[in-house]
Amino acid sequence: MKRRLCTLIAVLWCLSALSDGFFCRVRNFAADNGMLQAHISNAQQDKMGLMWYATWNGLVRFDGYSFNTFKPILSSDGTIFSNRIYNIKMTATDNLWCVSSDNRLYLFDRYTNHFTDVQKALPTLNDKKVKVLTPLKKGVTWVTFRDFSCLRLHDGNFQKGYTYWSAGCKALLGSKKILDIVQDAGGDEWVLTDRGAVCFTRNAHTTKPFRYVQRIGDKVFLLHTDGSMAVFDRRQQFHYSSLNEREDEVHYVTSTPTSLVLGTEKGVTIYQVATKQKTTHSIGKIIYLYIDSRKRIWAFSNTNVVWLISADGKTVRELSATPLAESMPLKNPQLIFENADHQIIVKPEKGSLSYYDEKEQQLKDCRFYQNNEATTFSPSEISKYLIDHQGNLWLFQKHAAYCISFYPDLFTHWENPSKTEVRAMLRDNLGRNWLSDGSNALYIMKGIGMSPVYLSSSGQQSQQPATFTQQPVYCLTEDGQHRIWVGTKGDGVYLLTPTNESRTAYRTEHFQHQVHDSQSLHSDTIWNVLQDTRGDIWLSSYEQGLSRASLRDGKCVFRQVKGLPNDVKIRCLMEVKPGILLIGTTTGLLTADFRHSDKPVCYQNGFRQEEWGLKGNDVMRIVRCCNRYYVCVFGSGISEILSDNLLSNKLHFRNYLLPPNATADQIKTAVSDGKNIWIASSQAIVRFAAETGNYTVYDRSNFIGTFNFSEGAPIIADSLIIAGTTDGVLTFASNTIALRKSSAHIAFTGIQYQNDMNIRPLNDIETLTIAPDERSFSLYLSSLNYDDAADISFRYMLEGYDNGWNYTGENQHAVIYNNLPPGDYTLEVQAIGDNGIWDESCRTITIHVTPRFVETVWFRLLMLFLLIALFLGMAYAIVYLSRMRRLLQRKYSLLMTVDEFSHDIRIEKEQKDNNNEEQLFLKKTIAFFEDNISNSNFVIEDLARHLGMSRTAYYNKMKSITGLSPVDFIKQMRIKKALKLMEDTSLSITDIAYKVGFSDPKYFSRCFKAEMGMTPTQYANKSTKR
Repeated sequence: MKRRLCTLIAVLWCLSALSDGFFCRVRNFAADNGMLQAHISNAQQDKMGLMWYATWNGLVRFDGYSFNTFKPILSSDGTIFSNRIYNIKMTATDNLWCVSSDNRLYLFDRYTNHFTDVQKALPTLNDKKVKVLTPLKKGVTWVTFRDFSCLRLHDGNFQKGYTYWSAGCKALLGSKKILDIVQDAGGDEWVLTDRGAVCFTRNAHTTKPFRYVQRIGDKVFLLHTDGSMAVFDRRQQFHYSSLNEREDEVHYVTSTPTSLVLGTEKGVTIYQVATKQKTTHSIGKIIYLYIDSRKRIWAFSNTNVVWLISADGKTVRELSATPLAESMPLKNPQLIFENADHQIIVKPEKGSLSYYDEKEQQLKDCRFYQNNEATTFSPSEISKYLIDHQGNLWLFQKHAAYCISFYPDLFTHWENPSKTEVRAMLRDNLGRNWLSDGSNALYIMKGIGMSPVYLSSSGQQSQQPATFTQQPVYCLTEDGQHRIWVGTKGDGVYLLTPTNESRTAYRTEHFQHQVHDSQSLHSDTIWNVLQDTRGDIWLSSYEQGLSRASLRDGKCVFRQVKGLPNDVKIRCLMEVKPGILLIGTTTGLLTADFRHSDKPVCYQNGFRQEEWGLKGNDVMRIVRCCNRYYVCVFGSGISEILSDNLLSNKLHFRNYLLPPNATADQIKTAVSDGKNIWIASSQAIVRFAAETGNYTVYDRSNFIGTFNFSEGAPIIADSLIIAGTTDGVLTFASNTIALRKSSAHIAFTGIQYQNDMNIRPLNDIETLTIAPDERSFSLYLSSLNYDDAADISFRYMLEGYDNGWNYTGENQHAVIYNNLPPGDYTLEVQAIGDNGIWDESCRTITIHVTPRFVETVWFRLLMLFLLIALFLGMAYAIVYLSRMRRLLQRKYSLLMTVDEFSHDIRIEKEQKDNNNEEQLFLKKTIAFFEDNISNSNFVIEDLARHLGMSRTAYYNKMKSITGLSPVDFIKQMRIKKALKLMEDTSLSITDIAYKVGFSDPKYFSRCFKAEMGMTPTQYANKSTKR
């Protein structure tokens, strides 16, 4: 019973430390932080989540990563001559009304990034000076000018449907001053003047001046600062009365669904509309009222005090914040808001920024941290404040802006006295926490953060710091006899045996490796000590294997296990069945079966490519959760063992890869609370829900400090988990921890094309058109998370171009594409959710890449047309050339015919002349030869002399005419004459030879035979026979 009580007290103490509220991160934006201006006059946030600042250097936009400045002089049509902007307001269409330093009105279009001079567009307003801008939720804006004329504009198109009232006009009851313009809960618009109130939408008015308007049900209540009231009912009639009989000045009015609440000079008055009963709390001057989600009323004084009135209006509690020596009054509304966790944040006029502790019912100062270091933050000169969509608080001063993010205290970080790594932890069965850190001290605490009790090397306890060993302690284990086994790095094992029932003193035994003693410890570096269900003590070393310890005759005997794989490096041990151990190593999961022998049968499972295989080798921790075994693998995640039979080299696993953010996959250690597995990675705590397989990542933004987590096994007591860090421990309640929710809205904030020096701002685009010469670009993203500690990762895919997801690198937030082909694409972008898993919802935009002319259908058609024209031209040219060739050939043939005819005539004439000359030549030759044919001494020179020619000339002439030489010609003439003479049969061959000029009849016979192919006698005989 006493042990359970101690355990309960320790757990409750730790849980009380965890429920200390929340902490605040402060991010400072000054002129040297990128805002590039010297004065901030106002700030707004658009629907998408972008922050806009009115500054003396123009309109500045912030997307969480970078600032963009839009200067009216450069971003207008040349009619704006100053960059100073004094005021900005969002329109219903998400554009911005801007008031310049000379009190002129401009409209900034977020889609074109262009300023329009409204007063130039509306000439009747050209010389007016703007005093107050009042945008209404219904999509109209009222502008009050310094001469108390006013203008009603439509946000969608200010040039159409606007209405202007001059100062003192009848429609405004001849007023000389406009006090306020209000839209009530029913949508009616009220103009409050010094001469009365006008309901613009109902065309009704009252001539009594009022300062406040509230609608409850179907009635509208108008109140004056003196407490007088008019009720405007559904019949559009006014009924007058007074709520303030004491005529205390009314400083502020608000309402609940059933009552009016007035802040007066002397307190708070609550008027129940239905019963007309009043409740008054005299608590002094009240300048502002706020009603929270619990219907409680917060009343602000002009001091460091606020008053909290219960929802029933009966009880009042005074709440004091830490007073500030100097504090500039803030115009209403005062700084108070309720965050998503229903935590009230409040700053009284002269008090510090505080939060309301619901348990203790008092205001407490917020704890501020900047760059993970505690800091004091008490801004006194606040000119403006803004609550963004994520619940961050923006505080603005003249020369700086602060963003304050609020985080619940999910974790408690405790630094040990030496601020060194806690590697070994143990929770004994008395509920005491044993810790050992880098100072080599071993100490006991009933609750984390309570005074430690140090244990000396002799086993004695002391309040004073003491060194237990000369080497770091790596593991602590309590066995069934409540002995504590202390494994060290290099100093062996210590065994602490309690010497009394209260366990306030221990007997210490020290075991080390002895070279010549086979029963000594096998290694002086012990990472794990495990007692199995059979009572055996198992000790593992990272590089020296595994050994088993047993007690013999009061002596501890160690036996090193033989049969493990060579060079095995053991990280962790777990018994799954009697005699069967699961061993996590750097080369995978090892199953050792000791049931039948001291030499185990080993089964090893390392990384495998198959889907069911283990996706890594470095097993950091083995955990049992929901009656299943899980393996925590460094660089991968958690793998559930699916196989029923663990004695196999082919175990099947279901793998759960860890999310990529916050170094979650760099697993250091893990522990199970029965339903979840809690992983301590390098810089994050990760929860794995065994039933759903989902992860939740608690990154560095959820806790303060620059520490990393150690590899020491965490300890768990009920729902409290204690994890070791490099400077102490981190504690949290696993059953109540909740994740801080933040929106994951993805915005496209800018684009930078190749060779561009600057990023071109984008605002809430749905379609992006890329010019032909701008196909290589970087499209910048933002999650619009203004928390400095947030680390958002993105992935993106271009449908129709990418085959899978592309992932942005660390500190990168851009979609990058190079030389994108022409076409229409859909770009999908996802961000890491709060659970560390990619959000299912995608932000999509359509991208149209404009083709070059040579890539269009028209160019292809033109090319086809030109190709066809080319083919037709070539065909026409071929036909034309063929026809021309035939025509030319015909003309040529005709010319050749004419030419040949002329040539033939000329040749014929020449031949005729030549023939006449040749015939004369031959006639003279033949005549002279016939006269001398019987002369055997007749020679060629005789013929030449007869014709008056030289022998050579005569030879050439004869040769050219007859083709025969003169000798051959004479010979043929003699043969021909002989042939005629042979017709006379009375002549002999000899006679004939002499008659034709041959002096030798035999020579005649040879020549005759050579010419005629037979002898003269044969010829003569042949002729006689015929």
